[in-house]
Amino acid sequence: TNAEVLRSHHIRRPMSVVPLPVHSSIQAPKEKPGFQDGVTRLLFIGRFTRSKGVHELLDALLQLAESGAPAGALQIDLVGNLQFSDAELVDQVRAQCEMLNAIKSVSATLHGNVAEAGKLELLNRADVFVLPTYHEGFCVPILEALAAGCRIVAYDNSNVREICGGLGRLVPTGDVQELALSIAGEISHVRDDAWIAGDPHGGYADHVQRSRRHVAGFAPERVASKFLQTFDAAVI
Repeated sequence: TNAEVLRSHHIRRPMSVVPLPVHSSIQAPKEKPGFQDGVTRLLFIGRFTRSKGVHELLDALLQLAESGAPAGALQIDLVGNLQFSDAELVDQVRAQCEMLNAIKSVSATLHGNVAEAGKLELLNRADVFVLPTYHEGFCVPILEALAAGCRIVAYDNSNVREICGGLGRLVPTGDVQELALSIAGEISHVRDDAWIAGDPHGGYADHVQRSRRHVAGFAPERVASKFLQTFDAAVI
């Protein structure tokens, strides 16, 4: 994506694309808690700013909850650094969470800042990671969510498509109605017996294996090797 931006500005110098290294030891659990307790868990990780779309995520969930679909227990956890967030938007998010918590079978929690261990626990428990962001230069949280075995719903802009590697459900940016439908689709997907039972063609175990292969491409040792190869070729 960054290379395309440079070329769009008529920069024609030779260039190579090397991904950023992601230092993470996240391993997807054998199964998600929802497989046993029937609670579908959604997760958002990002600053609470309008460019991250957290308010649109909550609007989408309110649309779903008010329509009665999908049925069943639903939990949304929101994680983000409050120090670098929009205070006015944080107040709006709190109000939206209160509205969701007033709906039967729905639970919304604004965690704000959490320690690394707490974030990893939420990732391992989550079924679907939702990030309706308006722009991303890279987006480590999506890779972390994939490593934890989460399904992905995100807006289709900037580097999001590349970082998802074909493993996410992408929504036209800013289309809250389509965001709601996509979230509903993913909730139904992770509640399906084939997903839970580990269908070899589209079950949870298959998703974990495909996600693991994609995330491995960002391992520090692989990125270092690719960088050195690129540098050597440039010097030659």
